[in-house]
Amino acid sequence: RTPELDKRREQISKVLTASESDLKANGLRAGLERGVIAAIAPLDTSTPEGFAGSVAERIKQADTVAAWAGKTVSPLDADEAETVRKMLSALPPKQRSEAVATISGAVGPKLAGAIAEQLDKQDRPLALAFATAGDRTTANRYTSELILKGAGAIKDGTVMKDSAKVTGWRATIATEVEGAIENEQAATAVKDAAYYIAAGIAHENGGSLSSSDLKNAVRLAVGGDVVEHNGKKIPIPAGMDQGDFEKRIKSVSAADIAKQSQDGKVRVGGVEMSAQDFAASVPGQQLMYAGPGRYFVIVKGRPVVNSQGKPITVGVK
Repeated sequence: RTPELDKRREQISKVLTASESDLKANGLRAGLERGVIAAIAPLDTSTPEGFAGSVAERIKQADTVAAWAGKTVSPLDADEAETVRKMLSALPPKQRSEAVATISGAVGPKLAGAIAEQLDKQDRPLALAFATAGDRTTANRYTSELILKGAGAIKDGTVMKDSAKVTGWRATIATEVEGAIENEQAATAVKDAAYYIAAGIAHENGGSLSSSDLKNAVRLAVGGDVVEHNGKKIPIPAGMDQGDFEKRIKSVSAADIAKQSQDGKVRVGGVEMSAQDFAASVPGQQLMYAGPGRYFVIVKGRPVVNSQGKPITVGVK
């Protein structure tokens, strides 16, 4: 080690820290400033329809910056995100939820999630609305409408006047979700969404909320039922009962596993196993939620991985 080398290390560390900070705050512009993209394409943020009709080039640019950054990047810069937030905030909950669905449909689930992350600090309910943008209730309206309606009811005081009741709602929601979603950030988002949905249902019911209403709020926030599979709670896709889910898991094939591994083998607790042998054991293993309809396979508390150390996933639809 020399003073010169230490100084160089410090300079590199500062550059890296600045890049990471810029990416988090304004990913698209960070890519522009570092020459990853030559310019930021025009985008109409005046209406949801205008946004949807002009965002195609931005999606390509966000994907380009994401490949450089190693993480998903929103197609909006920070100022545009605030403009979109204000534009949406001026709409009533039903129209706002439809507008969110229009924008999310145009960019796809992955980028909708990036926009949600971008909006989260300024407007948590709107961010959660983007996270559940395409989901619908059994009445065929957007789940996000209830989130936004509930947030408005909480803000203006038309529900949640009884603090003990509010505490009870949150406690029940936490109990329902606990253990079903391992990722803490995702679990918190589900709990918050369920809370707003519950408030939305209560608002429509004149302030009352039954235990079945509260369970339905959790179901809508999760995007399906929470069931116990091989001794562990997991969410299953909407419209699917546990019997259907078990049948889908039993249909996981060796080909489904093999295509996730270059050598056609997996590592189970450090022990190598063929995809065919492992596939046969999947129905009897615990699963960990990895996203809508996707699960990691868990053996002895550890995810099963391929030769590159990447977790093996199984999917149901």
